[in-house]
Amino acid sequence: MRVPASEVESLVLDQIPDGGLTIDLSVAAEFRRSGQGKRMVIGNPHQPVNDSSLVDVLKEAVAAREKLFADTDETLNEITVRTTKSKGRLTALTRLSYLAPDITTDILAGRQPPELSVKRLLRTSQDLPLDWPGQNAFLGLA
Repeated sequence: MRVPASEVESLVLDQIPDGGLTIDLSVAAEFRRSGQGKRMVIGNPHQPVNDSSLVDVLKEAVAAREKLFADTDETLNEITVRTTKSKGRLTALTRLSYLAPDITTDILAGRQPPELSVKRLLRTSQDLPLDWPGQNAFLGLA
């Protein structure tokens, strides 16, 4: 595994009896909840990491909202056939298109928590609070 030099807290080289060399490397790490499991986050967990899949789902959400609210006579069923998306996904995307502006800004800047994923956003969109401070707390950004 590669670790950036800036994340290394200490490095110890030891000579072992058979002539080999051991390296003890210490880095800051913590386990963070990720879906049903846990993920080891090495270094600063709040260091900006741009997640292109989250950015893509935000773009998809805005596009879905524009399609749904366009001045058209299409029904929801016709829109789902045309866009090849299920009603559930279109509904979830529409909800996500109303995320608080600071949440959208944080995701675009890569400042979202490591446990925030596209799957989690879509799965929990029906429980997403309508008020922006509530959304921040709900998604772990408060």
